[in-house]
Amino acid sequence: MDPFTSLYLIFISVLGALIIANFVLLIVVISKNRNLTKLANSLNAENLKQLTHDLDELKKCSEKSFQKVGVVKFNPFKSMGGNLSFAVALLNKRNSGIIISGLHNRESTRVYVKEIPYGKDTKIELSSEEKKALEEAIKS
Repeated sequence: MDPFTSLYLIFISVLGALIIANFVLLIVVISKNRNLTKLANSLNAENLKQLTHDLDELKKCSEKSFQKVGVVKFNPFKSMGGNLSFAVALLNKRNSGIIISGLHNRESTRVYVKEIPYGKDTKIELSSEEKKALEEAIKS
């Protein structure tokens, strides 16, 4: 198996895991909301405090999960054909997250990860493709 195929499979696996994690979180939120209807008839001050606490915890948890994605495929080497390199931005509600970049050439594929604090460029300069992926993620 060539390096790019391996990298692509890893990327798809990570992205799939993130999607599944967010889906599970959504199911938990929906479940909590269904339980609110059942509890509405038997609310007392203690139940209301617990429900408020649970909803606050769910809100905090959901804000930290990746919610925005931007993907850019490109060809950094004009001597090779195909857009086999990529930049993927994964951001949370506050636009904090990571950019994963893969540069593919004939001999290897190199993967880089850069941290994105609050949607701003990091201390490490971003390439034009990484900036484009970041912009796409922020808009999504």
